[in-house]
Amino acid sequence: MSGLNPFTRALLRIADWIAGESEAEWTAAMAAETDAAGAQGLGWALGCVCAAFIMRLRKDWKRMALLLALPFMINALPIAFFFPMVRLMDAGWLPSWGFIALPLFGSLAIIFWAGWSAPGRFPTAFALYLVFILELLPFLALQRLSGGELTLATYFGPTTTIWMMPALWGFLVSLLTYLAALVLGYKAGCKRRLENG
Repeated sequence: MSGLNPFTRALLRIADWIAGESEAEWTAAMAAETDAAGAQGLGWALGCVCAAFIMRLRKDWKRMALLLALPFMINALPIAFFFPMVRLMDAGWLPSWGFIALPLFGSLAIIFWAGWSAPGRFPTAFALYLVFILELLPFLALQRLSGGELTLATYFGPTTTIWMMPALWGFLVSLLTYLAALVLGYKAGCKRRLENG
């Protein structure tokens, strides 16, 4: 694999990562084939990424579908809890911070599970997907709805809030909280797998 350009090597690493540890022999063989392909190596490496994705999808399709749906479920939690929480707040049974805490902890439990159930390696692709859907997509959607008038400066301006904090702090706190739940879930899952052998 030493004669390959850095982009082709990166594609092979991605294919290895997608295929998982159980397919290490296959990915090693594909790396040798890519090296032997010479000038056609880039196309071969792209094919390896596609083949690894299809293999993983066949083997883990239920889990992958659930992981793809999780961020949307997390975004739906506040909507599902909205009216019951308003009623509880009106009755004086729920403090105002509970309006944020209940959906947030539900989200953290879901993200913790995603890390806990990760087979083998840390779910880096899921972490990036999660950040995109939960943190960046709302900004992009609002920017689109505003006709492009919304900028980062106005989104994180002094009058906007996220989670009842100044927008930048709210953004950072939610990002770090979600990633911390994923890391803690992954570590707990690794510990469980080691204990079970």
